[in-house]
Amino acid sequence: MGRAAELRDALTLMHQRGETELHAATLARALRALDGERRTARVTVPPGDGS
Repeated sequence: MGRAAELRDALTLMHQRGETELHAATLARALRALDGERRTARVTVPPGDGS
């Protein structure tokens, strides 16, 4: 969740500065990276059988 907060903070700062231009390709890459992190955090490994 750390990177999501960083992205939110960056967008907030851009808004405060009056920046209005957002590059769709850059935003799309950032969102894909965040989704990958979310999915990775959900991955579990089944316990071994002990042999």
